[in-house]
Amino acid sequence: MTFKEQMGKDIDSVFKNSDEFAVSALFNGVSVQGQLVEKFYDGQGSGADDFYTLFWCKFDDVKSISRGDIFIVKGITYGVIDYNIDDFEDGIDIFLNEEL
Repeated sequence: MTFKEQMGKDIDSVFKNSDEFAVSALFNGVSVQGQLVEKFYDGQGSGADDFYTLFWCKFDDVKSISRGDIFIVKGITYGVIDYNIDDFEDGIDIFLNEEL
């Protein structure tokens, strides 16, 4: 088994498993499992506005995503400000901003 194949298995069995590392989020009314990184720094600036909440999941779970969509994670409502489709096992990095 290649490293990429093993990571593909780990995505479902470990990273998307709420008994391990995953958290549940609501996206368009559908539950999505993924990783939440709060206070993610993109390395581009030096101010407080340069920190984001990052949610990582499989792209297939959020194919219809667009900027401005809403995620609810741990009872907090976030808006999608940007996203980056990851070639590694079809993941997606979703940059969120807490809705005020």
